[in-house]
Amino acid sequence: MKTILIISAIWICVGALTIKDFQTALRLGQSMCSAQTGVNQQIVDDVNDANVNMEDENVLLYIECAMKKFNIVDEDGNLNESVNREISKMFSDENEVEQMITDCSSISDTDVRIKIIKIFQCIMKYKTITEMLNA
Repeated sequence: MKTILIISAIWICVGALTIKDFQTALRLGQSMCSAQTGVNQQIVDDVNDANVNMEDENVLLYIECAMKKFNIVDEDGNLNESVNREISKMFSDENEVEQMITDCSSISDTDVRIKIIKIFQCIMKYKTITEMLNA
């Protein structure tokens, strides 16, 4: 529970995050979601590289966990534009950030989990998690 509060506090202040702080929080969140969903490190690495096995329920649960934990999407699977904008500004220029927000915010699906996966895949077209962790 303490870890969740720490991550929540970090994301409330996302504008003040350094890249190093973000990378630390990201690794912590990944660890929490992998433990929660039972995925192994190879699956985490694959997801970090934007390789998503849509047939593996645990992979989908892992991505949903991470996307919600970091407030990338809300409970209904809608893109949280302000959080995504703040995170993306650490790694991309303003034009690329706005293009990503435009492209990814319009995604819809009646299945919330599939919608979240589609948003994840859209975001990863601009910058993979591996690229963020290695910045």
